[in-house]
Amino acid sequence: ELLGSEVAGMATSVCKATAELLFAVRRRFRPTPDAPAYVFSVHDVARVTRGLVFARLDTLHERHELVKLWAHESKRAFEDRLQTDDERRDFDDLLGDAIQANFRTQW
Repeated sequence: ELLGSEVAGMATSVCKATAELLFAVRRRFRPTPDAPAYVFSVHDVARVTRGLVFARLDTLHERHELVKLWAHESKRAFEDRLQTDDERRDFDDLLGDAIQANFRTQW
């Protein structure tokens, strides 16, 4: 079995967490003349998903491993465009909220 049974049943949580994070990021970070790259869309969801799809399945045996990978891919898709440390801290709060709500664990 390539995926641990704990990980195999997490698809719904991953999809829901990704969508919720997208909507939270879009509410919090809006494009401005100083930050025109703050246009977040379904393309960012695809980037997160692509990162998960290309993961080595033999490394995902436990729930926390998938959550860690999901958080990493989410940070690459969303946080990398943010400009200030305050914005990155705000993103980490949004990420933590999504993890708590959908994976029932702390970030």
